[in-house]
Amino acid sequence: MRTRIFTLLVAFLAIAGNAVWGQETSWTGEGTGTPEDPYQISTPDELKAFRDLVNGGDADACAILTADIDLEGNSENPWTPIRYISQGDFLDILSYTGTFDGDGHTISGLYISDDEKNYGSGLFGVVGVFDVMDMTSTGSDGSLQGVIKNLTVKGNFISKGTSALGGICAYNVGTIQHCTNEITTDISFSGKGNVGGICANNFGIITACVNNGTIQSSTTAGGICAMNSGTIEQCYNAGEIKGNSNIGGISGEAGDGYESVIKNCYNSGNITFVTPASDGASRTASGICCILQSMTSKPTQVEITNCHNYGKISGEVRKAGICTVPNEKLSDRIEVTVSNSYYLESTAEAGFLYVSNVASEVGTSNDQPGLTESKTETEFADGTVLYLLQSGNPGDDKVWEQTIGTDKYPVFDASSTPSVVYQVTVQPNDATMGTTAGGGVYVANEEATVTATPNEGYELINWTIDEEEQSTETTYIFNVTESVTLIANFQKIDEGGEDEPGDDDQGNTGIHKPQRPIKYYNIYVDTICPGLNVEVSKDVVQEGHQVSAYLTIQAECDTTGMRFEYKRGLFGYWKDLKELEGVQPGEYIIKNIYTDIYIRALDATLPEEEPTGIEDLEGIKAYAKDGSIYIYTPNREEVTIISMSGAIIKHAEQVGLQSYNVSKGIYIVRIGEKVFKLKN
Repeated sequence: MRTRIFTLLVAFLAIAGNAVWGQETSWTGEGTGTPEDPYQISTPDELKAFRDLVNGGDADACAILTADIDLEGNSENPWTPIRYISQGDFLDILSYTGTFDGDGHTISGLYISDDEKNYGSGLFGVVGVFDVMDMTSTGSDGSLQGVIKNLTVKGNFISKGTSALGGICAYNVGTIQHCTNEITTDISFSGKGNVGGICANNFGIITACVNNGTIQSSTTAGGICAMNSGTIEQCYNAGEIKGNSNIGGISGEAGDGYESVIKNCYNSGNITFVTPASDGASRTASGICCILQSMTSKPTQVEITNCHNYGKISGEVRKAGICTVPNEKLSDRIEVTVSNSYYLESTAEAGFLYVSNVASEVGTSNDQPGLTESKTETEFADGTVLYLLQSGNPGDDKVWEQTIGTDKYPVFDASSTPSVVYQVTVQPNDATMGTTAGGGVYVANEEATVTATPNEGYELINWTIDEEEQSTETTYIFNVTESVTLIANFQKIDEGGEDEPGDDDQGNTGIHKPQRPIKYYNIYVDTICPGLNVEVSKDVVQEGHQVSAYLTIQAECDTTGMRFEYKRGLFGYWKDLKELEGVQPGEYIIKNIYTDIYIRALDATLPEEEPTGIEDLEGIKAYAKDGSIYIYTPNREEVTIISMSGAIIKHAEQVGLQSYNVSKGIYIVRIGEKVFKLKN
């Protein structure tokens, strides 16, 4: 059963709010329950007393574990969650809004066996208070209410009814951080149940959490959560995930009508679809998350970035290494951004799979460089994937680590001293003259061997890094101490010819070859943004010489984020021509030219203009304001928004007023047969 039904449930439950069950409980242990002086819990009886106190009405009580606790739970001694949802003669919801700090300790022997009257189970039932309108929970200072942290839970959950099960909680609208689940779930496949290692349904924030337990569900299952309508960062799943509907290594599915973000996460656990799909239409499995067709009027926005999957995906089900997405023809309310994510090639046929709502239609894959890519076991083990993931997190504080030779794939905490890896890029100055080999990722101080192979009629001049000569040999061996781009500079061999024998200037006679002809290269000004002007001293430069690029800037232009760059050859890498800070108009010199040169200047900003807008005689309105394009149509019209690069940003039918979120820029807006140009 899709857990989106919970959205409707909460709207009804909100009537009851944070109801008190009427029980009166006092605390006799240490601490007063405030954030500054939390209750100190060291025994099972104290944990149960804390639960009863919170369930009795002290929803924001704070506590800290001072020892490991074994509840010794079983069918005769089950656990009642701290703040939960239940159904009896009436509906009621209890939410926890305090801070529970495990302080690195473990609660084991956690046993839960629910029935059809229980909507949510875990150590906690509900963390954070729901806002019915947007499913968020914020305190007076803007922070999320309800925090669970630094805790490991162990035990066994058995579901007999329509439950939401999670090791930490059933529903999270608060913050869960640095928690580990080692609870195994056992769901009756004749029943219903959404299960996640950390929580069943996430509307809040989950960071630095781990699932090692076996997660099994009759419907939706995920290593971290069954459904994600919030943010999951730096989490991983190593447990086996079993399900019968939609299952994912990190999240079983993305919440319909919400913003779902998964960043810097990975799955290494096996994902198994338990029974054959009778209809197959909505049954999918993904290394990271499944995305289903939108059923609400609210847009569903999903972002998956800097993630990887190493776990095997099996079963008669449509599967993808990273995520499954509905066929774009099925819904115009889903916006999916997947970038810099990788999967082990043997785990799935594609990383990004479009699926239809017809069981017999498998769908189409969409693997693209920079989005989702398959990698071999060697590329996972040798640091290739590590380097790519680290590149997605610039800065000194690296999210990803790996001990090359020990860890099979990138992790957050390396098995021993983390390896430092660098990228060596090799390329010819002109691909028609020769080829290069030996590029790739190397561990710091590892010996790299790169080779240059001239095509027939050409020869190698030298290897250069940033225009400085490194070697003149076709095979160049060096120790890698940083990421570098090596250019193999080739030139045409002058065949020469035999002159008639005779006296030369020294009186010698014989045969000689003339000097090779001088070669020239073109200088191209590739891209210039408004507010900047670039001129070059020469359009054509003799080999080995230099060219000057002159940059002028409009006085009112903001150059804080400006880039002034060049590259050598069409397939070269862009490099800075100047420092980004303190930009002044001036001359910038490119030396030692052996290829065509491309120059561009980007990201200067002219003063903001008033929002643009138009209105025609038929009552159609379109204008841009505050990061959105607003369109009003009195009658149903087909609307298409196109970027200046030609990419279709949005295509939909609408009537009335609609807004569309877009990045800053200029857009072509087509409304029916009418075309407008808007600047956002």
